Amino acid sequence: MKTTRVPWHRDEILVVAAIGIKYGWPNTSPRSEKEKLSSLLRRCAVHPEIELGEEDTKFRNVNGVERKYYDLLTARPGYPGNATNGGKTTYSIVEYMIEHQMEVFEAGIKIRQMLESDTYRSFVIPGLRV
Repeated sequence: MKTTRVPWHRDEILVVAAIGIKYGWPNTSPRSEKEKLSSLLRRCAVHPEIELGEEDTKFRNVNGVERKYYDLLTARPGYPGNATNGGKTTYSIVEYMIEHQMEVFEAGIKIRQMLESDTYRSFVIPGLRV
């Protein structure tokens, strides 16, 4: 079954944001981090309704993870250029991250650990409305 465009889930974006926070938001995220995260996201724990076929090479691939990283980077206050069109959830997370960076980082790490151990479940993050 070929997948159509699947919107990024809050938890996927939080894991990408944790990479930016960890490395201090360089203009590009480290390649090894993107590759690992792409592999985790392609397992589809966040989107159990999706079954990837061999032809579904674009779903959460390395370039897609980099693009979401860049959406977060350019939406942050003080970014000198124009923001990309990252979507409502991305902007909500960036807005929340301004005051709650450590909470975003910790949530991203927790989600990543759950993805790595195949124990993923979404959870409430107080104050984050997405």
